[in-house]
Amino acid sequence: MSSKYIFIANWTQGPSMSGGDNIWNNFAKYWGNVSVIGSEEAETQLEKSRTVVSKFFKISKNVNTNNNLSLPGLIINSIVRVKNLLLFLLSHKSLVDSYDYVYTVSDFFPDALGGLLSKLINPRIKWVAGFYLFAPKIFGADSPYRGKHLLKGLVYQLIQLPMYLVIKHCADYILVTSSPDAPKFFTKKRDSSRIVVVRGGVDTVSIDEYLKPNKLISYTERAYDGIFVGRLHMQKGVMDLVDIWKYVVEEIPGVRLVIVGDGELREDLIKKISTLGLENNIDLAGYKNGEDKFRLFRDSKIMLHPATYDSGGMACAEGMAWGLPAVGYALEAFETYYERGMLKAPVHDKKGFAQLIVNLLKDDSLFFRTSQEAYDYIREKWMWEQTCSYVKSNIELGEGSQVKCPVCQSEKTKFISETFDTHGRYINSEDLKFRMFKCLTCNVMFLSGVVIDNKYYRDNYGSGYYGTGNNKLISKITRLGFKISVFIKEKMIFKYTNKDKINILDIGCGDCSFLQSVSDKSFIKTGIDMNPEVDKISVNSSIVVHRGDVLSHNFGKSMFDCVTMWNVLEHTTDPGAVLQRVQGLLYDDGILLIQVPNYSSLGYFVGKKLWFHLDSPRHLYLFNSKSIYTLASRNGFIIDKMYREPYDYPLDLFWSVRRSIFLPLFILFYPILKLFDREVTTYALRKVR
Repeated sequence: MSSKYIFIANWTQGPSMSGGDNIWNNFAKYWGNVSVIGSEEAETQLEKSRTVVSKFFKISKNVNTNNNLSLPGLIINSIVRVKNLLLFLLSHKSLVDSYDYVYTVSDFFPDALGGLLSKLINPRIKWVAGFYLFAPKIFGADSPYRGKHLLKGLVYQLIQLPMYLVIKHCADYILVTSSPDAPKFFTKKRDSSRIVVVRGGVDTVSIDEYLKPNKLISYTERAYDGIFVGRLHMQKGVMDLVDIWKYVVEEIPGVRLVIVGDGELREDLIKKISTLGLENNIDLAGYKNGEDKFRLFRDSKIMLHPATYDSGGMACAEGMAWGLPAVGYALEAFETYYERGMLKAPVHDKKGFAQLIVNLLKDDSLFFRTSQEAYDYIREKWMWEQTCSYVKSNIELGEGSQVKCPVCQSEKTKFISETFDTHGRYINSEDLKFRMFKCLTCNVMFLSGVVIDNKYYRDNYGSGYYGTGNNKLISKITRLGFKISVFIKEKMIFKYTNKDKINILDIGCGDCSFLQSVSDKSFIKTGIDMNPEVDKISVNSSIVVHRGDVLSHNFGKSMFDCVTMWNVLEHTTDPGAVLQRVQGLLYDDGILLIQVPNYSSLGYFVGKKLWFHLDSPRHLYLFNSKSIYTLASRNGFIIDKMYREPYDYPLDLFWSVRRSIFLPLFILFYPILKLFDREVTTYALRKVR
């Protein structure tokens, strides 16, 4: 039975939808079994997005003041909504008892206090707290709360501080939108395993309907050169945008900008546009949603996101999904949020921002290249269904509870750490997070929750996977190590097989470098690999290469004297099944040689998340000698011998410890440490007869 969630969306207000509103609306849509305690506006949002929830309990509606977005208006509405929330929860204690999780959709009092009270009513319930943006320091260089907005910024900070402390110390799980925010919630009882980074998402299905050739508007015929979508709020940089557009108009007279959204700065914005004489260059479209907003995206060229303080920016992602190249400031969060498809100017550099816009409008090559990057990047990283599934699975996995070991099926597993996307010495993305567990029965470590499909293989095993980098010295060292490795591996195979012609199968042959390097006179060579790129690999005629999965591939009547798996077993989805399959492919006196990274090594002990051989999410499993022994014995093999091979990956230990304070000592004693350390280990396995 799926877990039951109760959302508290009591602070949702106004006609427009914030980033936080977008997140909880999509959680409700994709998670299922969700009920909502919320405001009248929250109910309206669900209706507009056609999201069906199990139950909706309407407890608040906006209190009309002279200006609901003014400081007094916000305070009055906050007090009234808090009162409504407390009265509702205290009079519906049995309702709280019937749910597994309570998700407070923001850190504002009318939402977040509901999480704390729910925990007091029902200690069993798990509190998931959304905390999507820290209030900026009012005197900070990037603060949007300056001048006449100083008092509002101060109040925002003072109000957020107590809820930050309550959430930090009382919530079970915390959702943030930016990786740099996560450490601010670490406590002695909470590590990164209970803090989930929510990137956000985009509904590309509806967008793709408009991108069909018969509905597209030609680039040269679009009405607007730039589009901004978002709340008219200080943090969104919308006042700066008018100055920016003035610079653009000076360079390219006649360019037009449309600003889509509503908020407290609307009147100030109208005055500034008039003062700068830009009435013919800037249109204020107000709040738009659905097809009205889609038509404006379709009729625009560039997505503008001039936020000076932000932890995400989903409206920008939506524009990029239309293939609009984006321009923004180089905020810390955007380094991981928008790795491609956005040109970035130094924060507060309005002229630099304007120049990037001008460059895109004048340089067709730059425009279309950045446009394609934006389109591809959003579909690769920003799909709502994937985001919602990732967040829910991370919450419900908990800290290692009920996560079975895929190798031995034991439930005695322990959460080890959260890892990010790494490959050798490179960190591909710290925004993609994976959860590493250790089986206390068989000692294998494994990633949980990784979706293995065609997209996984496309994303993680592209043409650059086998590259050694551009550094000539490192490439020379690596090639020398490889030559030594092949020579010794050949001798190893000859030790176990006395035949004149050895029939060898290399599972996970990759670019076939090993098979090409061993002697044609001594071996009948066969390779198999799942990498889609394997069909493009050019090899000599003495090697038969199959593309596919060894578990399902039909080798006919072929049998092998030797099967090799060089750093492959850790990539497989079911290591036990692979060994059982190899059982049927080997002659009785055949030998299986496997090399795997060894997590009982100095590199892992010191490097942890920077360990050269971590390679998440490609390395689904990590082994040591105990886990290999257990795996082998369960699947009809015995270990004949273990080999230390320091010439394989000669610099792996260095890259693993490169940020250690003891790096000078490692460099001084590196040859000795490398000689005796087992970063990778090779095992010779024989069939049990």
